Amino acid sequence: MFEKQNPEVGSRPGTLAIPPGSPKPKIVVTCFDRDSVESHEVEEVSELRSLTDERVTWVDVQGFGDESIIRAIGDAFELHPVVLENAVNVPQRAKSKLYERYQLVVARTPLVGEDEIVRTPQACFIIGENYVLTFQERYYGFFDPVRERIRAGVGLIREGGSGYLAYALIDAMLREGSPYFNDQEKVYLRDTYDHMAQIVELIDSSREMASDLADAYLSNVAHRTNEIMKVLTLMASIFIPLTFVAGIYGMNFEHMPELHSRNGYFVVWGVMIFLATCMVIYFKRRGWIGATPPPEFVADADD
Repeated sequence: MFEKQNPEVGSRPGTLAIPPGSPKPKIVVTCFDRDSVESHEVEEVSELRSLTDERVTWVDVQGFGDESIIRAIGDAFELHPVVLENAVNVPQRAKSKLYERYQLVVARTPLVGEDEIVRTPQACFIIGENYVLTFQERYYGFFDPVRERIRAGVGLIREGGSGYLAYALIDAMLREGSPYFNDQEKVYLRDTYDHMAQIVELIDSSREMASDLADAYLSNVAHRTNEIMKVLTLMASIFIPLTFVAGIYGMNFEHMPELHSRNGYFVVWGVMIFLATCMVIYFKRRGWIGATPPPEFVADADD
């Protein structure tokens, strides 16, 4: 179930709703370029203001337990209050939004805890020209493989900019290897993945088929309702002129010539039966009563 930490009703935009139990923020700064890398924990937020743009900088914030520190980090990077709200008020729906000087990306990934319950913690990324700022509610270990790649200088990660770093961090959340499977076993796992993909496709196909069956059933019910309404409308249409005639001759005027006619009663009945018969014949020719005529008959009638 998607339950979000919301501020109190009537709070101003940018109000932070710190998750209960979130630890005090731990700020880990990693600065690197092609030839060097430096990683350390920052004790004072004011140290962030002294960071330069000469190297790619990754600031990883782990924990939201102190609102003053979170706001100081936002001030150091000149973040909009709504951006800071998206980073702290967890969980948010996955999103990406471009601002004037940076881009906001919110991502979530499934994680099995020690209690074997699957949760979907959130990580928020602020991607600037030469820096990446990440927010985690607590330390989850998502980014440890990327941190090791930076230290070891493996691949292109120390040659790329902040965009490549953000890609590597997001990719680390959505894909995780395991030392317990060798290459031969991974072949079987990939085959299992193919089977799972086929099952998912079958489920999607069954869902679409069920949706089509539901639509067909509703269409059939609507058709049946229309048929009932048609019968009732035809019956009402037949009795409307008969009711009109009966109403005319049911008026209690003294000087009505037809009232003194010896055969007036039978004449009125004859007129009413004639009207009803004519209307039934007309409805029958139009195909409104009985079986629907074949298309050839309808075409000939129109001609």
